[in-house]
Amino acid sequence: MKSAIRGHWPIVLILAVFLALGIIYSVINPLFESPDEVWHYEYVRWLVEDRGLPRPEQVGEAPWHQEGSQPPLYYLTAALLTGRIPTDNADEIIRYNPHAAIGQPGSSGNKNVIVHGPADSWPWQGVALAAHLTRFFSLLLGAVTVLAAYGTSLAIFPNRQALASLAAALVAFNPQFLFLSAAVNNDSLVIAASASAIWLIIIMLGRQEPAPPGSTIPVTPALRSGTVAVEDTSVRSQDNALRVTPRQAAPTTAQLALLGLLVGIAALAKLSGLALVGLAGLTLLIISIRRESLRELLRWALIVGVVVLAVAGWWYLRNWQLYGDPLGLKAMFDILPRRAEPPTVDELLSRAPGVWQSAWAVFGWFNVPADKWIYSFYTAIALFGAIGLLVVWPLRFIAGRRRGPKQRTPRFGGRSPATPGNQGSRRRTSSRPSADRYTLRLPRHTWLQLFLLVVWCVVILLALLNWAQMRYPQGRLLFPAISAAAVLIAYGLAGWVPRSWQTGLVAVLTLLMFLFAALAPFRWIAPAYAAPPMMRSKPAGITAVDATFGDQIRLAGYHLENQEARPGEELHLTLYWQAMQSLPADYSVFVHLVDENGILQAQQDSYPGEGALATSDWPLGVLIPDQHVVRIPETAPAPHRLKVNVGLYDYDSNERLTVGDYDHWTVGQVALLPRSEAGKFPNQVSINFDDQIALLGFDFDRRVMAPGESLALTLWWQALAVPAQDYVVFTHLVLPPSSVWAQSDEMPQLGAAPTSGWQPGQQIEDHYTLTLPPDAPPGVYFVEIGIYDPATNDRLQVDFSDKGIILGQVKVEKPQP
Repeated sequence: MKSAIRGHWPIVLILAVFLALGIIYSVINPLFESPDEVWHYEYVRWLVEDRGLPRPEQVGEAPWHQEGSQPPLYYLTAALLTGRIPTDNADEIIRYNPHAAIGQPGSSGNKNVIVHGPADSWPWQGVALAAHLTRFFSLLLGAVTVLAAYGTSLAIFPNRQALASLAAALVAFNPQFLFLSAAVNNDSLVIAASASAIWLIIIMLGRQEPAPPGSTIPVTPALRSGTVAVEDTSVRSQDNALRVTPRQAAPTTAQLALLGLLVGIAALAKLSGLALVGLAGLTLLIISIRRESLRELLRWALIVGVVVLAVAGWWYLRNWQLYGDPLGLKAMFDILPRRAEPPTVDELLSRAPGVWQSAWAVFGWFNVPADKWIYSFYTAIALFGAIGLLVVWPLRFIAGRRRGPKQRTPRFGGRSPATPGNQGSRRRTSSRPSADRYTLRLPRHTWLQLFLLVVWCVVILLALLNWAQMRYPQGRLLFPAISAAAVLIAYGLAGWVPRSWQTGLVAVLTLLMFLFAALAPFRWIAPAYAAPPMMRSKPAGITAVDATFGDQIRLAGYHLENQEARPGEELHLTLYWQAMQSLPADYSVFVHLVDENGILQAQQDSYPGEGALATSDWPLGVLIPDQHVVRIPETAPAPHRLKVNVGLYDYDSNERLTVGDYDHWTVGQVALLPRSEAGKFPNQVSINFDDQIALLGFDFDRRVMAPGESLALTLWWQALAVPAQDYVVFTHLVLPPSSVWAQSDEMPQLGAAPTSGWQPGQQIEDHYTLTLPPDAPPGVYFVEIGIYDPATNDRLQVDFSDKGIILGQVKVEKPQP
């Protein structure tokens, strides 16, 4: 055992460092701040509390969201591990942040989906302990994946430990893989099962039957010159004869049963694990063809299939009986609705960079990105690996054939036949150039092994594209193929340098990847969830106030960084709160920018401390700094003076805390200046409708109106290309949330300027009138516009969305008597 460890010390070291880094990720990343992690854990807790596997009537009602429709093996195993830990403190730990900026990497705060407090801090108890234990279970599964990448590489390239170490490092020190492995997520099990199955498949494909004693063939001139091919690649020279290793070995019954077990585990961990069924079948077919025995194929398939059905078949049969759908997708999409329309090619291409980045380093709920340079680093590794695999190795192979002897040396493992007249050739074979040529001439089974790795990567990519037709794609969905991709990339990278340099290349790349993976928790994850420090006294430079909200919370001061802004810019405000008593609820803070007509032009709502300081956790007698960044819409009318109103409210009831006779406090005013660029249009904007038409500007003739009155709306368009149709422009006055009280749908200029006649660069001024009925209720109405094809009612999209564009608001008031 010790000698085996010494012989493979690089993977032992990589695994130890991976586990250490994973523990750091698990501790630093707050609980449930990984995509869907809280729902994965809720499913585990559901099973721990002995509520049984989900049933149709529980879909949409249970706390596990869509995860209850997933195959249950990961959750059942985690429930078994944590079953003795009490979960009665769940309400203290699982507190949702209603203002969480999910999928918004540009947000200034509210990265946290869960509100964190003393209950989930060290020492862990109850739910916190159970969740961290489940995270460690996921981390061990991640270590299995790292080991499988190492083993897969060695199975393809025996004695090439440097390649295997690089493949393992590419998996172990991928920050996104570490982040996922240190979270409660069933992906960890399907990834580990897939990587292990790939490892076994590669071993099965590389097995050769031992040569029978005395199985030699004479060395003829035709064989020596290469005009006659030797079918098998494992050939050894002996005297004046060639000893030939027989054909591909058949898989053993134990290997077939293990393959069925791994495929069954993957299929019972996640639906994507079903893809292994096809890969296993393809492998068995290739082996049977190489052995020229299709009869064996039926027996092998039967063994694997029986084991797969025994492990996972019951779950799919249950789904069929309960939902009429063996995959259970109907139950999932009842909670997580699929897209109404599949994405276009342009949309898929636009989302590809985000998917790629989230395969390397996008943390939180897709809202904590890393710095751009780290994506450049990992992209360069993948790119050089792909070029090395597809270009450099083939070129080296061609060059090696031109330099090499006329004999078909690849047929003999890179060594010339040992005949009495070619001893010089034997010496040349042992030299370094010939060793390099040996690496270029791979045995046939090695090419098949590499081919299967490529096939598996393509299958997982196609599965991701299929998922993108229904929901939004994520990089982690590529991880079932992470070990296969790592082996291919490692082999491609090795092609750039001579073999004698490869150990140094592996050491440098591994060290760099380790440093970047170790940096991630401290550089990007921890700061995203850090709460601002509480204060005992007011800092210098703030404006002191004394406003008490609901006799519970006191506003002691504020600091408004900028007194003026323009549309599209940000307003920075820091409030300083103080708890007057123990607070029973978690209140939200609102910051509203309101113009002279009382119309809300911009707002920002958040739990205090950018979502990190829930009011129920505030201690008495300290100041709570609370930063807010309010982005002013591009369409906000300017110039204006905007009041900055702040207040507190209960999110569930929407009831505000009062301060005196008011429900808000005005902390100052901001001058909203006209846009900095000198434009020829009022309210100049640039809104692109499907690369055909752009809105350049707009104008309202009023901001306040009464029921029965009309709003004159002017739009300025520009043709970006010759529009494909005669489109119609719709203009709406909408009372939130969705009541349309006035509408005008017309071709531009009342049909006098049909869009099909527009030329690129042409600008068109367009007028519309929106008249409210006399019974229109008072309120603040949105002015909404869009463009559609009257033949199909399909709207032109803006940023891949066909929702209407909100240009601004108007206030509707009943006239005073």
